[in-house]
Parts: sequence; structure tokens; C-alpha cells
Amino acid sequence: MPYKALSLIPALLLTSAVTPAAQAQDKAEFYIGGSLNWMLKNRSYLSDDLNLRLNDTTYDAQSVRREGLDFGLHGGMKYGDIKLELEYLNINFNAKSLLVNNPALASTLSGINAGSNRITGSFGHDAFMANAWYTVFEQDRFNFNIGAGLGRSKMSFSDYSTSADFFIDSSRWTTAYQLMAEVGYELSDNLEVALGYRHFKARKDQFQTTAGDPFFANNRHQSIMTKLTYKFGSAKKVKQPEPVAAPKPKAEPKPAIAKVDNKPVETKPLKPAAPAKPSLPATQEFIVFFDFDKSDISATAQAILVQAKQAFDNNKFIKIKATGHTDSRGTNPYNDRLSLQRVRAVQQALVKLGITADKIAIEAKGESQLLVKTGDNVKEPQNRRVEITLMR
Repeated sequence: MPYKALSLIPALLLTSAVTPAAQAQDKAEFYIGGSLNWMLKNRSYLSDDLNLRLNDTTYDAQSVRREGLDFGLHGGMKYGDIKLELEYLNINFNAKSLLVNNPALASTLSGINAGSNRITGSFGHDAFMANAWYTVFEQDRFNFNIGAGLGRSKMSFSDYSTSADFFIDSSRWTTAYQLMAEVGYELSDNLEVALGYRHFKARKDQFQTTAGDPFFANNRHQSIMTKLTYKFGSAKKVKQPEPVAAPKPKAEPKPAIAKVDNKPVETKPLKPAAPAKPSLPATQEFIVFFDFDKSDISATAQAILVQAKQAFDNNKFIKIKATGHTDSRGTNPYNDRLSLQRVRAVQQALVKLGITADKIAIEAKGESQLLVKTGDNVKEPQNRRVEITLMR
């Protein structure tokens, strides 16, 4: 793909973010993170090459770097299947050799020879990129994304030399492009790791040696990148139903004194009416919540189950209905199984509290009945739940 065409990709992905994502009514999710990039010297595979061109002639020479790690920082917003982010890349390496394939170049630039030249110094980039990512698929905790970026890069030569005659120490700003792909894995609701591939290119610009010899330089590299990303956001709390209080019994009436012919006559106190029995609720509901992709009973959920057991005994309920749910992240078959695991975990916890299993009916709904309406493949803490209904 020509690199000029890459400038259109972020705009196309941004346009696609407006329609499908907005229709899904997903929530914007902000994130920050860092990356380590491993580049190898092999040109044909995961290589890092510095191409020099003298006065726009057709020669080719490569400067091979030593292997090593570079780093980056990124931050942005995810909306549905689209991620828009800003990224800073620091690419810096110690030069190893300069291979001159065109003998005419050796005769033009002072201080270098045809073939391999031992070289010292360093070459690097400070790149500021605007990236757009598209999530191709998500399943359970895994996701696969493709992306493209457009930005500006400061190419810098620092004490780059083969001899006193061929010495470069200068920098230039130029346009940069990149293509990326990655596989991500969610460690938790907020933390994700990814392993990916990056193809980066900074366009050519003109430099000159300290001897005054002009040349053009551009840079392209391929790298394996590892990323760690933190996503902002917290689970919302749902207020648990308040226990129904029994009505207070009426106070007994005091004896009354009646007067007849101005003579006080004490009347017998009326027999107080029997206090009304407190009305018991027909049903009572409780909800317990779960961590992402988990069916374990947390300490908070256990405390709610204890309350449900107390209400079951005090209000003389005779049966329980428990219904398991998930959010929309993941496939339907997987979420059906996960909601069943959650409701079975609740059933077992209630049995341990003293309620016999034959009084607990369970049902798994998967992602079919969301408490908070979201689009597909959206993590929502309030949807990861089991609803418990106490009945007569």
C-alpha cells in the first residue's frame, strides 16, 4: 500500500466511528498506557533500515542498527469498536554499520567506502502520532485490532560518523505514517496487555555532513510491540431493596370516666382489640453482582445472601427463584454458560446458609435481559448479576 494512502485511513476510521458506534449507544472509555518495541536488524523480517539518497539519484545504502528496545506512551478514547488515540514514540539506536551498495555514492560522499563501513553514533526519532484503531473481533477476554497512524517525527543524527570527514549531527521534522495490528487480553476490567506488530515510516528529508555534502534520509522499521493499557471507569452501585418493616401494634385505650347527674361513675374499660398482625410481603428481591468473567461469590455478595436468608426465615417465605445474567461482552453461548455458573454459585451459597436446594429454582438468561441497556460487546458491571426473588 502506498504510504500517501495511509493518510486517509484515520479519517475513514473516524467516520465509521460516528454511525455504528453511535447506534449501539456505547459508553466512551478513556485509557492511557505504555509500550515497549523490539526491533531487529534483519531487513527482510522485523528490520530497521535507514535509506540514504544522494541528490535524488537512485542509489541505495542501509545503516543497520543494533538490536534493542524502544518505548512509547499512548492515551485515547474507545467508543464501540473504534479507538482514537495520541501516541508518543521514542526510537533511538546506536548505529552498527553503513552498507553502501552504489559505488558512485562512495565517490560523492567524503569518508565512506563502497561496501560495509563501520560506523559510530546514533540515529533516532521522536514521533507524535494520531492513531485510529478498529476492533475486528472480541471473544471473552481476547480482542484483535488493526490500526493506522499519521503524525510528525523528528529524525535526529547524533555524532553519526565513519571518520572525521563523514560526520552528521543534526535533526529534521518530517511526516510519519504507521500501520499496526495487535491481539489484546483483558487482565481485569481496567487492565489490558497486548502483543502486536508495527510498520513505521518517516518520509525523506535533506541533511548534510559537516563537510557540506548533502544527502536525503528517511527511515522505516518493523517492530514487535508489547503494550500495557489502563482503562478508566468504575462500577456503579445499585441500591439494594430495603427490608419491609412490620406495622407497629396500636396502643391500648385508657379507662374512661363518665358523669351522670353530676356524680362520677367509673365505667369499665373496654376490652382492647387484638393487635393487627403485621402484613408480610408477597415477594422480596435481592441482587448480587460479579466481577468481569467471574462466578465467584465476593464478600459483598455473601453479605447480601446472608440478608436474603434472614428475610426468608423472618417473613416465612417458602421458595426462592434465582436468575443469572451477564453483560454483553463475549459470545452468546459463552455468556449463557457463565450466567448458569453464577446462578449455581448463588444456589450453593444459599444451601450452605441452611436453605434446602429443593426450595431454590434457578434460571440462566445470559445477556438477554440487560439491567443497563448497552450495545453488543460492552462491559457493564450492573449487568453481571444474579437476581434473587423470595416468594410464597
